[in-house]
Amino acid sequence: MANVDPLNLTPLSSQYGSITAGQVVTPVTPAGGGDAVGLQGAYTLLRFQTTGTASTITFDSVQLSSFGTDVDITIAMAATQIRKVAIKNDSRFVNAATGRLGVSYSSVVGLTMEAEYIA
Repeated sequence: MANVDPLNLTPLSSQYGSITAGQVVTPVTPAGGGDAVGLQGAYTLLRFQTTGTASTITFDSVQLSSFGTDVDITIAMAATQIRKVAIKNDSRFVNAATGRLGVSYSSVVGLTMEAEYIA
């Protein structure tokens, strides 16, 4: 299991002072045994891309949802697909031992992930 730390995205606003914008995002290859993703800011944004092999991605829920169930959330990705997920950084997905979101994959062949957050 590898730790994945999201990139802090800097939004353009009236308080933005630079004349250039944009941050380099470097996709990572997920670990075969799963990853522990840091949840920062109000939302963490995850982007997954498959390039030839399908994969089911599972987000480990550790607390009851507001519907009264503790159900892991999954994404069933086709062999060539891009999916984005916005995760509200509340306690539902924060593992008490790691302080991170546990993510597992049925296959990591041709799978990449990007992680960002907005402070």
